[in-house]
Amino acid sequence: MKDERKILVLVFCTVIMAIALITGNATAHTLQWERFWGGSGDDWGRGIFVSGGNIYVSGSTTSFGAGREGLVVLKCDLSGKVIYDNIWGLTSLDIGRNVYVSDGNIYVVGTTWGVWQNAVILKFNSNCNLLWYRVWGCPHYPGGYDHMHDLFVIGDDIYCVGDTEFGWGNPRSLL
Repeated sequence: MKDERKILVLVFCTVIMAIALITGNATAHTLQWERFWGGSGDDWGRGIFVSGGNIYVSGSTTSFGAGREGLVVLKCDLSGKVIYDNIWGLTSLDIGRNVYVSDGNIYVVGTTWGVWQNAVILKFNSNCNLLWYRVWGCPHYPGGYDHMHDLFVIGDDIYCVGDTEFGWGNPRSLL
């Protein structure tokens, strides 16, 4: 009996964001489809989550939005067709690093740049419409930063992990 496994692969490109589905056994994989999202600028996929018959992608884009780089969230069907997308930004540079789906809501963590780099978490509804966002960091230390890299949601509780540096010192884990 063959070991049938499905592997979702997000292909990172500097011009376009691609989503590919690869199926096969442990030794031979076949590309089933690939889809591209993006424009004439640079577009990066950084996080992927599959839930409820949909594929969710977080990343950033310079192709769309008002800032230098906008945080992007995509909702696709299982064939990779984009159903909804949203570009969010507060400043000139906003990056979505990972995505998680719970109870039909889409959560994205990342970084937003203002005077300093601050951690950000966003909550979108199932149509990628923004419900709320929170930004936090330590603005009193020049050169410091806060980044969020991953998250997990259980009920109303949101667990995030990242890194922080308060001033010109060594980075520390942030949970």
